[in-house]
Amino acid sequence: MSAKSAFHFNVKTPLPVRAALNRAYRDELHVRLFLGDTATGCDWCEENDVTGYIGRSTGTQPIALLIEKLRPGPFGNTRAHGGGAVLTDCILKIVCIDTGDVLYCNKRYTVPEFTLCEREDPKYPWFVTHDSQEFAAFSHAHEAYEYIAFIQGSKLARAPRTHEEYEADFLEAA
Repeated sequence: MSAKSAFHFNVKTPLPVRAALNRAYRDELHVRLFLGDTATGCDWCEENDVTGYIGRSTGTQPIALLIEKLRPGPFGNTRAHGGGAVLTDCILKIVCIDTGDVLYCNKRYTVPEFTLCEREDPKYPWFVTHDSQEFAAFSHAHEAYEYIAFIQGSKLARAPRTHEEYEADFLEAA
């Protein structure tokens, strides 16, 4: 860990990613992470655990954590209690959700392509394909369009959960 870094990074983490994560941590930026194969620029199309604030673990070698943003609760807290480790060596792109500023982008990054299809299914008539495989199914076309926009990055965030929703999921997982 360098003297200027808030984190201990995987040795494969590029310097520009380190700088972007340190900035996001320092400036308390709400960010969207795009993860994937950094050698090819191929996006993994992750939809969960990709938005939040960069936090820091405790210990002698603190690592970057992604802390979920929550809707303001009765006590004004808008962040979750903790978060998961960031795969810093797998980051393709980092975008500030509030401004749309790109903090980092891998030179090989490519926006994933999706196809919206319809089928005879009363429950999930709309589905999205990626690389010739069904990726997700939806009840309504607008849900599919929202999904595609989020994965591709034209929509950077989804509605935050409430503290009650977060606590319920937290207790259920325990």
